[in-house]
Amino acid sequence: MYIKALFDVDYNTTRCLRPNTKGLTEFEQLLVCFTWMMLGANRDSLGIMFGGVTRNYIGIIIRRWIDVIGERGDMMSSLLPFLTEDSLEAMKPHTYNELNLDRIGRMSSA
Repeated sequence: MYIKALFDVDYNTTRCLRPNTKGLTEFEQLLVCFTWMMLGANRDSLGIMFGGVTRNYIGIIIRRWIDVIGERGDMMSSLLPFLTEDSLEAMKPHTYNELNLDRIGRMSSA
């Protein structure tokens, strides 16, 4: 899984659907941060989406993870010159073959 591989954070099943009083798991915190980055949702909305946590707690989560996410993105972009068609094929999940998802990416020399 992407989050496990990049951030060494395990997926934990959701504990309950009641308002959250004990905080979020690291996996959930990363989801909060990705949601904030991709949707631009405000902290109040994110708090409601992720179990009724406070907007201040959402801010703490974003400050904790945003630099880590940026650092991992920099690391991944440093790999681009070394990726080849063969290396991409070797990294392709076996489930892609089972679903006949062949050649879903493209390598370009430009």
